[in-house]
Amino acid sequence: MPLSRRALLLSLLTLIVLCGGALLWRFVLFPPIHPEFAQTLFKQRFAGEDRAMSMRFHQASKRLLIGMESGAVHIWDATQREPHRSLQAHQYRVEHLQFSHDGDSFFSNSGFEDVTRLWESDSGKLLATIANARGPAAQGPEEDLYLLGSDDGFLLYSLEQRRVLTGRESSGSTTALAASPDTGMVAVGTASGSIQLWQFSKREDLIPLHLLGEIKPYEPGTWILALGFSQDGQHLISANRKGVVTEWNVPDLSKHRDLPSTLKWAHQATFADGMPWLSLAGTLDPRGTKEPKVELINLEKGEALRFKARSNYSVAEMIEPLSMGFIAHGRRITGATLD
Repeated sequence: MPLSRRALLLSLLTLIVLCGGALLWRFVLFPPIHPEFAQTLFKQRFAGEDRAMSMRFHQASKRLLIGMESGAVHIWDATQREPHRSLQAHQYRVEHLQFSHDGDSFFSNSGFEDVTRLWESDSGKLLATIANARGPAAQGPEEDLYLLGSDDGFLLYSLEQRRVLTGRESSGSTTALAASPDTGMVAVGTASGSIQLWQFSKREDLIPLHLLGEIKPYEPGTWILALGFSQDGQHLISANRKGVVTEWNVPDLSKHRDLPSTLKWAHQATFADGMPWLSLAGTLDPRGTKEPKVELINLEKGEALRFKARSNYSVAEMIEPLSMGFIAHGRRITGATLD
């Protein structure tokens, strides 16, 4: 075969392999969100008086969890138009949801039950029940580790071993947790308004956690609703019950800046999976009784997008692939575009 024909054939084969690999990557390994998924979800109405209390979206697996007042959890596969699964996760409202790193499993709990449950995302099968853990759940400082809140501190849970490895006490009931894989730091927020910073390190079978510092920037009773580290682990962002969003320097926890928020009372705050966005839901009224709003805050730009809500207890979640925030108002969900 002449050299030119051989080179041409090799180029064609290479192009076919590359195109095939790209298609495999996009549509098989990481399929896109179905074009009709959002509209199908928006047409849904939750049964009876049931309403959404929590939402979590997983970027890689394209799964959406919706936790309900009734204790049910709805699991949506956003790569499909309609298929979803529902399970009765708890007897009471589902307040916290957290995916595993790969999205194949998730944690759920209710503040009215002293357990956190671990579920398989595809089948809805119960994998584990963790006692003395009624608080929030968060991804930990290593891929296998997860943080679970309790009444008086937090637990470090191994997903692979399906057991609690260790625990620490905090200065109040734990209401928010976060970890930085880059620095090994763990942040704990409490119902008393305090923020603690812990250093994680792993040596053989020992798992030491050392308290680096604590601040009490808010008056007692000002719950810390959410905590999140910046991507480089050099800053920590907090959102509290009064709608105040603050960025702190790490590790001394000195104040870096305030981020924009007009809410005077916050019901829910959630950091988006792997993205610099914070969803904040609450009211402009400091008593939480009127003028409901949702704010989607871009943490990199320091800018907030504000949307009307139809309930004082709305919940919101950022869906970055759609450039949209999902807002649950009681029995239905709507979308808020970022354009």
